[in-house]
Amino acid sequence: MKRKAFKIKTATRLALIFAAIMSVTAVALYILFVHFFSNRLLAPEPASAGEFAGIDVRAWEIAVSSARALIPVLVAVILGSFLICSLIIDRALNPLREMTEKLRSVAGRNYKTRIFIDSSEEELREYAIAFNDMASKVGDHIERQKRFISDASHELVTPVAVIAGHSDMLLRWGKDDAELLASSLATVRHEAFAMNELIENLLFFARTDSGRQQYRMQRIDAAAFAEECLAEQRLLHPDFHIALDADAGARIALRADADALRRVFRILLDNAVKYSPDTKEIRVSLDADRETARIRVSDKGVGMERAHLERIFDRFYRADDSRTRESGGSGLGLAIAKEIVGAHGGEIEADGAPGAGTTVTIRLPAPGGAQK
Repeated sequence: MKRKAFKIKTATRLALIFAAIMSVTAVALYILFVHFFSNRLLAPEPASAGEFAGIDVRAWEIAVSSARALIPVLVAVILGSFLICSLIIDRALNPLREMTEKLRSVAGRNYKTRIFIDSSEEELREYAIAFNDMASKVGDHIERQKRFISDASHELVTPVAVIAGHSDMLLRWGKDDAELLASSLATVRHEAFAMNELIENLLFFARTDSGRQQYRMQRIDAAAFAEECLAEQRLLHPDFHIALDADAGARIALRADADALRRVFRILLDNAVKYSPDTKEIRVSLDADRETARIRVSDKGVGMERAHLERIFDRFYRADDSRTRESGGSGLGLAIAKEIVGAHGGEIEADGAPGAGTTVTIRLPAPGGAQK
């Protein structure tokens, strides 16, 4: 189906054609009028009284007078046609003027601005839709940026306040109280490490949002890589039973950045440990079909409501703010995992229920699937 011509161009062309036709018609009629009367006024008989050189002088004077009288009419017709042309073009340009004003409004940071096109302006509708979509995305991006800065500032306030408070105590009583000195230094050290981790996470998002985060892709054996990550967590949490379920006879090959994928495993396993205070059991399963590998990390911990499951991958989101602060989390881990999985062309989701644990599923491209 051929695309319709843009209405403004069509209106402009039609208006100019109309003006040209009217002008040419007026000039042509004027020439025909003069030519017609000139032929009629030439007398075939010899000159007589009231005639001069074969021309009826009286009639010639009337013709000349009439021709002169038609000149203003001719000019008026030409000017009128161009005036009508101008009005048609001006009307056709009204939607563009509105769009220009809306663009200036967005440039002035009014991101709620939208363009509404009349049904008769069919050809402009796609431009209005594109503009509204752009304004919506820019507005959402700005709001997310504001929330991110606000949340980051809030997260940094707590460790800075703790460090400042313990520094004041050390200055007053730390020299004479060895126990207070040791306790305060341990707290300052802990908060410094927490703040350093938070800053590293913030820098990760800064690189991701600016498109500067780099990934070194390589071929990875999923089962061997998962077992390596789980072995690390078993050393850190010897009281937990962390098992891997995978078909020993199948090889699932992934193309991924090993360091980034290891970070995802650490985040998911760390969360599973934090929120499994009673039943200390975590299972990781691997399987694949033709083009997709699935990695599931399941725990039997406290679980969470559906409303929280839909938001746990948002930056700085905490299902339980007080409990997360006690465990040292900043609400950025799962958001980082989502960014990394997305950068690998995959998806991540969570499922579970209160008291029934949580299962996080990652889907990654796996060309060739599971190979025996």
